[in-house]
Amino acid sequence: VQLDDWPSDYRARHFRTRNVLAHVRTSVRESCDGQRLLYLDEVQSDWHADLVAQARGEWPKNERPVHAAPFAKEWPLLVLKLMLWRAQAMGVDALAWSTFEMQKRIWGPSRVPEALYKRTLPEAAKSLSKALGLELREIPIPFHAWRYGIKSSARGWLVIDLLGNPVTRPFAGRQQAERFAELIAEKIERKVPALMLAGLPRIRQIPFYGVGRLVDWTRPG
Repeated sequence: VQLDDWPSDYRARHFRTRNVLAHVRTSVRESCDGQRLLYLDEVQSDWHADLVAQARGEWPKNERPVHAAPFAKEWPLLVLKLMLWRAQAMGVDALAWSTFEMQKRIWGPSRVPEALYKRTLPEAAKSLSKALGLELREIPIPFHAWRYGIKSSARGWLVIDLLGNPVTRPFAGRQQAERFAELIAEKIERKVPALMLAGLPRIRQIPFYGVGRLVDWTRPG
């Protein structure tokens, strides 16, 4: 989600593009009962994370100040709204996303925004479920058991064991490291939250703020 016309300038550490409000890493997965899902592997806002660090006095003094960003409380809801539209356009059965426990297994508890995955995303999903009449439930999905994690180093991306010890030479990219960690992992079943798209009329527009009513999503713009 990029705000090209926003008056201030912010450069995210993940991108060269200016004013990236939020970004999502996605994949298309199949549930244990054969349903296709647009799955949000990761939801993040570097901009708002940096603003929080700055407010806490944790922002490096040699870095330029971080300017205020919009959607301070609603950016996770904005992401879910956009991804809901994307999921319908792709023709999948549901929009699903990762949980705090799953993120913690990959990155460690200190690097995962607990409030985002435990409170903000679930509350946003409940609001959308109520406004659009969508079923919100847990779906079992096959995953790889993350007995190995990944971390960035000066030499590249490392695959590490539960004690933090590297098990391979560094990979050039994060995706390569993740792929290798998946290949050597065991398959397990996990339940993830999901908004079921069955019965949802065609989305024609998305409310800018809040969730609105069903008619606000489905009437021609």
